[in-house]
Amino acid sequence: MFTYSSHPKPVEIRKYRDLPNPSQLQYGNIMYDRRVIRGNLHDQQVTSKNNQSDPGIQQRPQAYRRRAIARKQAKEQLKPRLLKQYMEKEHRVAQQKEVLKKEQETAEKIATRVFSQQYLAGLLSAVFSLRKHSYFYDPVEKDISVNFLPWLMTEVNNQLDKRYPAREVLDNIIYEVTEKRLEDTRSIWKQDVNLRNSFHRRAFCELFEIIKINFITDQGENPKIFGFEQFPSP
Repeated sequence: MFTYSSHPKPVEIRKYRDLPNPSQLQYGNIMYDRRVIRGNLHDQQVTSKNNQSDPGIQQRPQAYRRRAIARKQAKEQLKPRLLKQYMEKEHRVAQQKEVLKKEQETAEKIATRVFSQQYLAGLLSAVFSLRKHSYFYDPVEKDISVNFLPWLMTEVNNQLDKRYPAREVLDNIIYEVTEKRLEDTRSIWKQDVNLRNSFHRRAFCELFEIIKINFITDQGENPKIFGFEQFPSP
């Protein structure tokens, strides 16, 4: 890029100029140029025998026209061939695209096959196990049912087995105490006759009282009518 080394300034001109020289006049249009001598030129004067041009110069335009016509005809003749070449090129491009597409599809199929084989490799043993089990099982559920639950039941049984001796000891103590009290009661019962009579009387009175209350509540009658008042209360 061009840059100024100094600020632009107006061009200095002289205030008064010299008159131009007539011999140095310059015209833009040759029609007004004084140095051109104008006159009439006719066809006969141009093509006169004295002014005939070279025959080679006259034959050049015809040669140019023939060459142009030949080039045009060559182009017309080459046009079907160029069209055929263009169609062949398009066909080759389409074939290359089809080949690339098939190669891509083949690569995808191969990758899918490898992935499927790796994914299904672990299912081979499971499929063969169908002959024994006839179903696909959950590994977590099978692990719980085979390993965890038996261990849990064994631990529970061990804990219960530890409680059984204590319960047996307690049952034996309760049984011995009950037997001892029963024997003591029987011995006292045989020795004390008065106590035995009072016990029978008290039991009889309690039973009679229960019968009387049930009868009154069922019939709604006065107990004096039936002579219940003559029996003393226990």
